[in-house]
Amino acid sequence: MLNPLLPLGRALGDLFDEILLLLGCNMLWLCLSGPLWALAFVALLDGLGWLAALFGLVGVLPAGPATLGLFAVVYRVAEGRAITLRTFFTGMRDYAKVGWALMGFWVAGILLVLLNLGFYSQHEGWWAIVLSGIWLYALLFWLGIFIYAPALTILYAQPTLRLVLRDSALLLLRYPFFSFLNLFLMGLALVFSLALLVPILFFTISLLALWGMRATMLLTAE
Repeated sequence: MLNPLLPLGRALGDLFDEILLLLGCNMLWLCLSGPLWALAFVALLDGLGWLAALFGLVGVLPAGPATLGLFAVVYRVAEGRAITLRTFFTGMRDYAKVGWALMGFWVAGILLVLLNLGFYSQHEGWWAIVLSGIWLYALLFWLGIFIYAPALTILYAQPTLRLVLRDSALLLLRYPFFSFLNLFLMGLALVFSLALLVPILFFTISLLALWGMRATMLLTAE
């Protein structure tokens, strides 16, 4: 049986091995991706769903390439290869199109689920509860897929959106306990980092990327 904590342990080791460069990559990702998605979150809290959706979708433009650039870096770290900040920008350039497609699909999926959850939460009756539960499970499944999708994009020689999403879903279905435990722990790490603020600014995004890459590499090696 696979140890579900193994990806976290290896990711922490990778982080400490390349802490300075990964700190720089973390800050680059935040500078590129953070502002628009932060505005989307604030708009969502204020009940401005349409504005949150707009900011979220526009945020894909910088976040797509930046996310794949970060995963290009953490792949080299996991492989024990040399990295520089140039690796980040090269990854952004090489994976820009697939990054836009992947992150755009991810954000659109989350918006669809949140829209349905919001709709059914306003209704009473057992049918609304059942449908809300189904959409909540859909949200967890969608988030679980994206533990693996960015990493698979880097691992594949010729990644396509369909191939990456299909294989990510297959990994999730084949290893549900492993996947959802790691998703839960990733969620906890993100919540604590946001509460403390300092970790998210310096290393949490890089750690989550390393974590996802290590989990994907472990499962694909089976």
